[in-house]
Amino acid sequence: MRLLSAALFLLFWTGSTLGQDSLGPRFILEFDQTADHGRLRNDLASRKGVKILKTFTSEVFSGVAIEALNDNIESLQAIPPVARVWRSQKVQLESPPSAFTPQTFVDDTSAPEYNIHGITNVDRVHALGILGKGAKVGVVDTGVDYNHPALGGCFGPGCKVAGGYDFIGNSSYPVGDEPAMPDNDPLDILGHGTHVTGIIAGKSNFFTGVAPEATIYAYKVFGTENAVLEDDIIAAFLRAEQDGCDIVTASIINYNGWEDEPWAVVGSRLVERGIIVINAAGNYGSSAGPFLHSTGASGKYVLSAASIDASERAIPAFNATFNLPNAPANTTTYTYYYHEGFNSEYSTWPTPVTNFPVIPLSLNNTSDNEACEPFPSGTPTFSGSEVVLVRRGGCFDAEKQHNLEAIGARFILLYDPDSTDTNDPGPDSNALGLLASIDRDPGLAIVNTIKAGGNVTASFDKSTYVAVSDPRGGIPSSFTSWGALPDLKIKPDIAAPGGNILSTAIGGGYETQSGTSQAAPYIAGVAALWIGKFGGRSVHGPGFAKGLSAKIIHSGSPVPAVDGNGNPWGGLASVMQIGNGVVDALKVLTYNTTLSWVKFGLNDTAHFQPSQSVDITNKGSAAVTYSFGFAPSVGFELLIPYDNSTSGVTPVVKGYGFLEPVSMVPTVQFPESVVVGPGETKTVTFTFDYPKGFSNIPAYSGRVFVGGNNGEVLSVPYFGLASDLRADLGDRIFPLTPDPADNGYPRVELGSQYPYVKIEDKPYFNFSLENNAEDCPKLSSFYVWGVHEVRWDIFTPNFTESQWTYPPVVGQNGYVGSATYYPAREHDGKFDPSTGDNASDVFPFPDFFQYRNAPGLFAGDFAEYWWFGQLANGSRIAAGNYSMRYAALLPFGDLVKSEDWDKRIWEFVVTPLE
Repeated sequence: MRLLSAALFLLFWTGSTLGQDSLGPRFILEFDQTADHGRLRNDLASRKGVKILKTFTSEVFSGVAIEALNDNIESLQAIPPVARVWRSQKVQLESPPSAFTPQTFVDDTSAPEYNIHGITNVDRVHALGILGKGAKVGVVDTGVDYNHPALGGCFGPGCKVAGGYDFIGNSSYPVGDEPAMPDNDPLDILGHGTHVTGIIAGKSNFFTGVAPEATIYAYKVFGTENAVLEDDIIAAFLRAEQDGCDIVTASIINYNGWEDEPWAVVGSRLVERGIIVINAAGNYGSSAGPFLHSTGASGKYVLSAASIDASERAIPAFNATFNLPNAPANTTTYTYYYHEGFNSEYSTWPTPVTNFPVIPLSLNNTSDNEACEPFPSGTPTFSGSEVVLVRRGGCFDAEKQHNLEAIGARFILLYDPDSTDTNDPGPDSNALGLLASIDRDPGLAIVNTIKAGGNVTASFDKSTYVAVSDPRGGIPSSFTSWGALPDLKIKPDIAAPGGNILSTAIGGGYETQSGTSQAAPYIAGVAALWIGKFGGRSVHGPGFAKGLSAKIIHSGSPVPAVDGNGNPWGGLASVMQIGNGVVDALKVLTYNTTLSWVKFGLNDTAHFQPSQSVDITNKGSAAVTYSFGFAPSVGFELLIPYDNSTSGVTPVVKGYGFLEPVSMVPTVQFPESVVVGPGETKTVTFTFDYPKGFSNIPAYSGRVFVGGNNGEVLSVPYFGLASDLRADLGDRIFPLTPDPADNGYPRVELGSQYPYVKIEDKPYFNFSLENNAEDCPKLSSFYVWGVHEVRWDIFTPNFTESQWTYPPVVGQNGYVGSATYYPAREHDGKFDPSTGDNASDVFPFPDFFQYRNAPGLFAGDFAEYWWFGQLANGSRIAAGNYSMRYAALLPFGDLVKSEDWDKRIWEFVVTPLE
């Protein structure tokens, strides 16, 4: 029987700031450890426009989260005891696509025997009796339904879910006006955290998580809404450290992707203190392609988890009972593929549909248009208590459903007698009942039985599912987000099953969901197996976490390279997509060979790092001889260069669907074989030379193997660009368009009605926000590459780049101040207070950590900033003549050098507001 369509990937609950903006002028400040923190907090509280919202007092991170109405990052950074300042961003969880519904099982007895652990060798670790007992895993998520039988059925000491904290309560915070209402009960109301927790530690008669005897601490950072602030995530991380967790996992995603963002920094510091930290890599691979990676997973020592498809799927099934004259009844179980009606009261076939008669619309297997036309008046109607079997073809599924429902049908089965390649049905948007498709063989069996004078009944319920092998198992999930980071650091790190994963659901049931949200807890479970066997930071001290993280990375097994539809490309999947491959738990738990924490980041040709070293440690009882080799992955030329015959903006980084694999093999000089004695460590060095003859951001990657004569083989990932990144970009962050009148990005326009007026045609405005008379500048920007810092600065008239200094100081070199902006992305182009628009909800420049734009992926495809006349210090700009400079820092740029910024300058006049 055919499996579910390969396109069915439930991109479930992937967090994202894409299309979202920070919640108010909210900042995270880290204090210098030597400062008087109490005095500094008092000084900040007395500062005009500042409100302290949260205090951090951990040795990992000390500081505050504040609201600051009259400051920007630079003015707060200028306070001497403040070590670092960031904006606190709002991260939003995304719902699964509306076209797909997670498969749901109502209780423990209803789901199939299900095991996806063979591909990772977790099953072999379980067979050794290693189940994670004693490991403490902190899950930062939506909480957990600890009442679930597979999750222990209780909460508190002695329970599987032994502790945790709710930072939000059952509040809509940070959406709307409700405040957070924290309490000690992290009970899940959204479901994501429950699914994640089951992957780590679930256990029932049919279902086993990765580390079923691990102890869970649940840190709930989502209330009733799918949004969280970064400072709340940081608070949860710090609480997990305080509570003694050995592991912290977070399946929360946004896409700025720099390792020095606050959440990533804190995660990496926890690793240095002896806590394994894992985060999901992201779920935009199929749409965005390379260089769009999750922020939380970008921390230096944080394990970024990519996704492969699971080896098994749980598929709904029904029982068909065949009755022929003079023959015993025969009941057979068949799988089906369903789609609920948009207006249906059912989420699957209702419970119970017991022994409903199956009524073929026709016994003619050659008809091409059954139910493709409305039935004539007087046609006998159905009662709704039968299952109508109709031949597929001749028209859309929805047309058949619409016509059959008009004569009373509510439960409809489609079959195609000419094909075994059954597709998921496409229902009528106004459907009242359920539409499902079945394979050819059961459809023909039903028709032939009734032709022979028999009858068939069908029973559907929510407790019949089967586990079936998935031919896509073990290949990269199409949705898994690609690295690397904008500064070319290697991410993701390692892959685990994340596509089509069965786990626990709220209310005691089970669901199949997909995402790197599912891969991250799988990696957490592997870490818990090791800690359960050998102990955590309390046994080994803080240094062990980097070592265990390295063991997990270096255990990776290669994965085949495929296109977005799962078709083989030939060769191995790129490190940019899948990290070092699929985690191998048996290697992590049983190997005596360990490698130092290292990834071979080769950078681009202008910053090439040819010499790469790794320490090999032999923890066995006999000497081992190690030899070396490498396996290149497929390469890609990633940039669509500027082309005036191409519609849209160029250059741009290619999406997954536009990638074409190319053989890119570096030259590697290997060290001689080396003998490492028991307990010894030796360092070996590899020398790379990048592939030649490529352009347009050619990305090459692969794995260097370290193999011992004891049978143990580990690998280290390598990645680089075989060209000068800035040269390939043309020293540009802002793209061009083919239209000479358009001038590409950035652009400044005025007005509320399209077509807007360009500032070149009207270089004067008064910041009016009156309805139908708006007169404020709207800056649209597009970033070809991720940008660490973006500035919109105002200067006295006739500013030239010779005046540029960093950081600019008000009153010096013509600097007036930084602009503020109203976050207008996903806006209809008009400021309208009646829809909740508030002119005081502005944010100060400079802005940091901008992700690259991916055409066609996010609303608007570009960033849009509206300036209402307020400067970053809270004052309003006076009438007069000025220059504005909008600039983005180029890759590897020096902030002080004007030539390291891609910038635009406009002259303008602020006129009095009448």
